[in-house]
Amino acid sequence: MKKRVLALLLAGVMAASSLTGCGEKEEPAKKTEDNKEEDEPEEEPEEKKPAEDEKEVSAFDGIWIRDKTHDRWVVIKGSKWHEVDYNGEASSDEKVEYREDGKYADLIDSDGSVYLTFSIAPDGGLFDETFQETYSPEDKLPDVFPGQAAATLGFDDIADGWYYEVIDPDNLTDYVAQGTIQIEADGTYTMCWNDGDVTTGTILIEYAENPDGSSYPVYSFFAGGNNLWIAGTYDESEPQYLWIGNGGMERLVRGGRGDEFLGQGRMEFEGMYTDPDFGRSTIEIISQDGIHYSIDVEWASSHDETSYWEIADAVYNESEGVLEYSGAKFYVRTGSKDDVKYTNGSGTFFFDDDGMLNWISDNSKEDGVDGSTVFEKLPW
Repeated sequence: MKKRVLALLLAGVMAASSLTGCGEKEEPAKKTEDNKEEDEPEEEPEEKKPAEDEKEVSAFDGIWIRDKTHDRWVVIKGSKWHEVDYNGEASSDEKVEYREDGKYADLIDSDGSVYLTFSIAPDGGLFDETFQETYSPEDKLPDVFPGQAAATLGFDDIADGWYYEVIDPDNLTDYVAQGTIQIEADGTYTMCWNDGDVTTGTILIEYAENPDGSSYPVYSFFAGGNNLWIAGTYDESEPQYLWIGNGGMERLVRGGRGDEFLGQGRMEFEGMYTDPDFGRSTIEIISQDGIHYSIDVEWASSHDETSYWEIADAVYNESEGVLEYSGAKFYVRTGSKDDVKYTNGSGTFFFDDDGMLNWISDNSKEDGVDGSTVFEKLPW
């Protein structure tokens, strides 16, 4: 029975073959490289879609600049990261480890510890979970990455001419000017020393934290590349100073901008003066901040009569190189009696070509000070 069924099946196959088109010879089916018949459609390869965690990880890739100080750049690419400092020096590549489905990126240090941990900030930057700081994409600040020694932001407050002063070791209340320094808005500076030498360099801004959580800028002055010269702090409440070192042993005193300032130096008004011919008068000038001065004058007219001037605020005029005052009090003491002549006097102090102090009062009719008497500085 089985042989009969098989014969019938073979006959059916032969009959079906004879139904091919008239005069056409049946061609054998062609086969593909995969040994599949041509008339069988090939399956399209399924497109691989990135997993959600891979999308998150790629968001960390890029060059990121530290918003707070613009002194550090972090470069992340996949599983590697490195850092670039303000001089453009790059660290070696280290490992990046991602966790919580790419929510956090741990930057691993060379010793295997976590150096920084980043998450994606809402504005598209990175948030430093370790120090609670933000980093922005490098392309937002194209002028400061990398290799530029100082950022182009943050120097407006101190871009000015300054006097570099060091405290006098023989008198810890006095400062001695060492020269002048011009700071530019791009974070570069030129220092002209009193002996004529010139130092140039760049400034780095960092921020220190107060106990109340607020921060203040610290400016580090570098000379000759990575050689730290001085570092100072600046407070907006005292804009005339940039304090250097511990205890204010050095300082920068604001003097003003202009080519005529740099390298010219300024005669120091602070000190004690007397008239060299008779020695009957003394002038004491005390600097409050390098710009504002208090002045007390005592002038013995006779054995029984002495004239006094009290000048609470004389202001240094940078363009003229003089001290200008107003609101001065002038009185004459005879015995124990004071006779007040005026309380709103004005005038000017300046140095002549010989370095002698000149004084001209706008009230010369009342006080007799007409500039005819000059004063020399005492050596103490």
